[in-house]
Amino acid sequence: MTKLFGARLSKKHNRMSWTLSNGKVESESAVRMILVSLASIRGNPFAFYDAATLARDPSYQWQMLPSSRKTLADLQFLDESGSMHPTVRNVIECAVVGDDFKMEILPLDKIVKTT
Repeated sequence: MTKLFGARLSKKHNRMSWTLSNGKVESESAVRMILVSLASIRGNPFAFYDAATLARDPSYQWQMLPSSRKTLADLQFLDESGSMHPTVRNVIECAVVGDDFKMEILPLDKIVKTT
């Protein structure tokens, strides 16, 4: 059982799961919450960049701006140690394309395939 966004997630309570483009299976509700949260920081280029870069490279957590770290922690993308939750990492890895400040969020049909 895992805790994400203040809720405990259990495979047996998961009514709908989605297979992401990276082959990982995640709960539909978690994917939707993460995508909405990710879109909400799209207007904050530093936090968005840091979220995408941290998803791609876990060692990047020590290079993030303090303001980005706070934003991502407030969204519950980060645990107490500053690491990104595996579900958040999986979704962001599949959702964000591009490099540097030319990153974009893919449409949902490019991120998931329903199972």
